[in-house]
Amino acid sequence: LFDGNIRQVRHSIDIVRIMRAPLSYLTATTGKSDNQMTLTAMKMKQVQPPTLADALSRRHRTGRCAFIPFITAGDPSLAATGRFAKVLAAAGSDIIELGVPFSDPMADGPTIQAADARALLSDTSLVEVLNLAAKLRRQGLGTPLILFSYLNPILNLGYRAFARRCAAAGINGVLTVDLPAEESGPLFKELVRSKIEPVLLAAPTTSDERLKIIGRLSGSIVYYVSQEGVTGARSRLADGLSARLGRVAKL
Repeated sequence: LFDGNIRQVRHSIDIVRIMRAPLSYLTATTGKSDNQMTLTAMKMKQVQPPTLADALSRRHRTGRCAFIPFITAGDPSLAATGRFAKVLAAAGSDIIELGVPFSDPMADGPTIQAADARALLSDTSLVEVLNLAAKLRRQGLGTPLILFSYLNPILNLGYRAFARRCAAAGINGVLTVDLPAEESGPLFKELVRSKIEPVLLAAPTTSDERLKIIGRLSGSIVYYVSQEGVTGARSRLADGLSARLGRVAKL
């Protein structure tokens, strides 16, 4: 995980350009934005967005890892988030994760907690994030989008309404951070009905039996948390990560 501000995201893009590891997926996480930095939104052609499976298969065929950055929507503003998304897409991101800010992000460390707090101070809501995604699609953004959210905002909107809004906004996948696989049925039913891929989390502590359930319920992606604890910057990848990823892939 690369965690931090937009400068670190740009650095992560440089790193991923030289990586060649097959079936490795890199997530970059932005926190505080540099208000002094001007990001130029590049004009993009109107294209039909590829599916999540398309994006990952393309990288797998070339033997290269996929670059999947995460940005907290609304930090420091939704307009800035739109610019960030366009720059990340133009830089070659394979998939972009849009985080919906939440008041109690229990799975996240200080960086994303602070980003969520700033976004909430800007009155960013789930509906506004979906409106932003729809606007980006109208402007020609062709990179697949995964929406990250805690469950409460989705419950407040309603499962069916949420799934339909995601489809209308051009969202490809949804990861609900605090929704366990055993309780996912009602939401996933609506997502699949609207042709939205559900994404579930797995962790180093997840048993083989439960990994099989997660794999069966997920779409093209199982989001593997590389080490125990909350999100945050790390100086190196977790020991034994390659072997654990192999275990997940087999199941």
